[in-house]
Amino acid sequence: MLKRISCILLFAMLLLAVGCASQGSVGSRAANKDAATERQPTQGDVGLYSGQRIVDLAVSMQGCHADEVGTNVTAWPFALARYLKKARPGSHNYEPWCSEFVCWAYAAAGWPLVPRARDRWMMTDNTQLRAWFIKNRRFVSKNDPDWVSLIPQPGDFVRFDNARGGHCAIVRSVSGPDLNVVHGNSGNQVRLDTVKDFRNSLIIDGIGLRLAP
Repeated sequence: MLKRISCILLFAMLLLAVGCASQGSVGSRAANKDAATERQPTQGDVGLYSGQRIVDLAVSMQGCHADEVGTNVTAWPFALARYLKKARPGSHNYEPWCSEFVCWAYAAAGWPLVPRARDRWMMTDNTQLRAWFIKNRRFVSKNDPDWVSLIPQPGDFVRFDNARGGHCAIVRSVSGPDLNVVHGNSGNQVRLDTVKDFRNSLIIDGIGLRLAP
């Protein structure tokens, strides 16, 4: 009788072990799938990657304050405010958030700069964003020989240089010599603007290319 009970217990333990192993495999496959989809777009992704999707999402937030951006987003990365720091009590009072808005728009549109599993996809400074594009050989400075022929694409990153530490935006489109952008933390809101004759602009530092060569 004791031998029979021991056999039953052993069998149950084997079933439990197999079950745990199976769950682990499913989790690993899911993680690998996420890692495969959360990568940087290249020219081979032209039919898949859509900079216009990034633009449409960012533009849909026009007029929103920081704590209003993405409140209708029900999946990761959810609302922007969860990644921001309060500057002082009250509504809409956050520390500068232009960089966070750019990173949020990229992630919410399906193309985070860094896979979210690494937990470094949200960059909180425009110089940090520029450094990412430079490191990945995707930043075209206005002093670069390619600057004169560069045609920014929807979804590209724009870095502005100013005495307050810089600013950044997302390219909407190019209209002749002018560059149309959407940016956060402009008057503490998401706004649309146009930079006239952008190639000769004194405020633009360079363009970060989202679709890698």
